[in-house]
Amino acid sequence: MKKSIFALVLLLITSFTYAQVASVFGVDSQTFLKDEKNIIRYNPLNIFDNKSDTVFAINKKSFDKSKPIIQIYLGNTIDINEIKIKGGYFDKKYFKANYRIKSGEIVLSNEEKELTRKKFVLADEMSIQSIKFESVYKICKVQIYVTELYEFEKWDDIVISDITFYLNSTDYFCEYGIYYTNSYSSYKEENEYNEKNQLVHQFKNYPPFWGYHYKNNYDSNGRLIFSWRDGGDGPGDTYVLYEYPDLKSKYPSEIQKFEKLGNNTWKEYGIIFNPYTIDSQGKILKSNDFNETIENTYENNILVKTVKITKDPNIKYVYYYQDGKCIMEENSTNWVYLYKYENEKLKYRIPIKTNGADVCFYEYYFDKDKLMKVNGYTHKSR
Repeated sequence: MKKSIFALVLLLITSFTYAQVASVFGVDSQTFLKDEKNIIRYNPLNIFDNKSDTVFAINKKSFDKSKPIIQIYLGNTIDINEIKIKGGYFDKKYFKANYRIKSGEIVLSNEEKELTRKKFVLADEMSIQSIKFESVYKICKVQIYVTELYEFEKWDDIVISDITFYLNSTDYFCEYGIYYTNSYSSYKEENEYNEKNQLVHQFKNYPPFWGYHYKNNYDSNGRLIFSWRDGGDGPGDTYVLYEYPDLKSKYPSEIQKFEKLGNNTWKEYGIIFNPYTIDSQGKILKSNDFNETIENTYENNILVKTVKITKDPNIKYVYYYQDGKCIMEENSTNWVYLYKYENEKLKYRIPIKTNGADVCFYEYYFDKDKLMKVNGYTHKSR
């Protein structure tokens, strides 16, 4: 499998800085606490940043001790014989206020099977504590169970500040998406933008069996007027024409769709009238397309949430925004992705709760005006 130049350069830089690297492929938590002002404040990726003031938290009411409180999937196999845990909120103001982990069990696995289980007990003190294993294990999956808790004084939340992997007293640095040795590639996507930052061409390759690409055309006012899609799961090309009620209109009031069938005949889907519901300031509140319905929620004229429902009412996507960027995606309860940015550009889309679905990792990089998305890696040990 080919890796991007960006990923290789980052790997080399990381290798010089850290002797040992563990590639975080995905983190499966039962759920996590959502703060009203910052929905991702307590997300499980915080356990890898070695910062005591950023934590993973789950409400006790949502916790099932028969299941792992967290499962960590790695894209590379690493050797470990010790794990250290900060089992609580490592701030004197909050440590006793929340639940702290008293006892539990750690399960280490490789791609094929469970290797060992280790019960542990943590002292009720604000210090990093070690769980040592009898020998060195080659692993790519870690499950942590919690069986007992120290009582809370104020908030009924279970908190973990950090988890660190060790081999012979040397710690691993946890990075996202450098190695894919235990994975296979599902598909690659390229998005090309024009000088006005409008999406003009998208190509998706789904090896080994199919793929598609489509192009968009815009008028001088920047309005989308025509889309063409080639290939995919249909019998032929699909054309969509966007019409506007007047020259000043920003959004189309009619969309005409045609599909070229395999026998060179055409299927006409007809016209959808007024697909958009727009408020007095021109913001889209709701839209109805052929395949989906989208509803947007604003606070102080700023987009904070988007809900997208497809033809299948059981398939729903929810996107949460902060500071103008999408920070989290939920998909039909089986998927939750956290969006990570570098220099204001999307870098990673990482599964932080999968609820039984396959663990997939998505990495993004840029080539001038092209957004390249190397994605769809599915972990074999799932």
